Amino acid sequence: MHIYLSSLLIIILILILIFIFYKYNIYVIENFNTRVLSQQKFDKFILNKPSNVSYKVGLKDVKIQRENCFQKCNAQDCVKLYMKTENYKRCTECQKDKKKCFNKLDTLGDCNMCGNNLKQLNCNHKNDIGCINPNDIFGLEGVEPYYIEVASNNSNSPFDKKCIFCWELSSFI
Repeated sequence: MHIYLSSLLIIILILILIFIFYKYNIYVIENFNTRVLSQQKFDKFILNKPSNVSYKVGLKDVKIQRENCFQKCNAQDCVKLYMKTENYKRCTECQKDKKKCFNKLDTLGDCNMCGNNLKQLNCNHKNDIGCINPNDIFGLEGVEPYYIEVASNNSNSPFDKKCIFCWELSSFI
């Protein structure tokens, strides 16, 4: 009788420890979005996370811009932004018809009938036409092309801004 009682107590103790551990981990995961971590702590947190958990990491207080590019940024990148935006709009319009596929070209793409060499593509995917989503920078789903303005490293003036385009963001991440 004594052995059964001690075994039962050990099992109950183990179950209580498992419950406490599980509850603590869920609490930490649910409250992650309210925590502010240094770069070093963030790297350690991401590297040590369980493989079945994913986090949405976004850029904080970033104003997405698509207008007035030629007045704020260099012309070459603004032309590229214009071309990417036009391709994005054409692609999303083309994909509304299930029989049509967007032919992605270096300049402006075109909407053609699907075939062996032309397949449907996800216009929002960041590896196709879409750009990195600023609210989920590690996600695959992108958004319409854009640019952001950040303070220049070379100046202390709040009016001296540098344009960062969405296709350049991956080099900063």
